[in-house]
Amino acid sequence: MTKEEELENKKYLYHLELLEDAGFIDFKLDGISEGHLISDCPKITWDGNDFIDMIENDTLWNKTKEAAKEKGFEVAKMPLEMLVTFTKMKAKEMLGIEID
Repeated sequence: MTKEEELENKKYLYHLELLEDAGFIDFKLDGISEGHLISDCPKITWDGNDFIDMIENDTLWNKTKEAAKEKGFEVAKMPLEMLVTFTKMKAKEMLGIEID
């Protein structure tokens, strides 16, 4: 395995761990063999599906990105929990409902 492939594996695992920490996926790492991750396929949780539904709404997602930019944030660099909270706030503004 090349160093680039090893870095990609580490980056992939890191993102899986972030998604799991945020409650968006259930993930079980069985181990690493010859530099390759061995795991079950990550399962998207209820909260993960809710988040996907929110960002699939182009209007909501664009308003979230615009509002973040106005506040000086770049969406791609925002911590996941902050992005979720921000998106929920925009959904509440647009729809007038609270999203848990």
